Amino acid sequence: MEKTLLDANGFKQYETAVVELKQKIRDTQLEKNEAAGIAYDWHDNAGFEHAQGQEMRLHQQLRRLQEQGSTFELVERGNDRTVVDIGDTVTVDVEYAPDDIEVSTYHLTGNFKNMSDDEVSINSPIGESMYGKEAGSEFSFPAGHGVAKGVIVSFEATKKLSKLAGKEQVLGQEQDAE
Repeated sequence: MEKTLLDANGFKQYETAVVELKQKIRDTQLEKNEAAGIAYDWHDNAGFEHAQGQEMRLHQQLRRLQEQGSTFELVERGNDRTVVDIGDTVTVDVEYAPDDIEVSTYHLTGNFKNMSDDEVSINSPIGESMYGKEAGSEFSFPAGHGVAKGVIVSFEATKKLSKLAGKEQVLGQEQDAE
């Protein structure tokens, strides 16, 4: 299975998503119990059946999320400020087609979710292709029905990111079984 790179912030986002999903499961279980009533009447009970279906869907989401978590690998900013690294702001010229050239500036992140328009994940095709390259380097990545080509115009190295555990590690190994 291919590794997904996350920085400390991205891993915290993942942990928060797991906690929120587990809370939704607990809330749905309460809803199901309330719908069943004191006699636990589940037969021909639409409210109970709806909550039970919702609970099953949430458990499936949690399993998928935990499977995804088993592929996570913590990355930290390296010491080499001559190459694009996680946390950097990168300006690129990208040619999607001979008549479609765009100049864009992105912030390269290791986030799990909730990226803004000016952010690009280190795991995305463009992020992966820029990572570790110097200013002036060419790169390419799959886009649409072809391959886009780009040049790193410049980048601004950011300060070193805080360490989560002091060393590189595989994340998502310790998971609760719900």
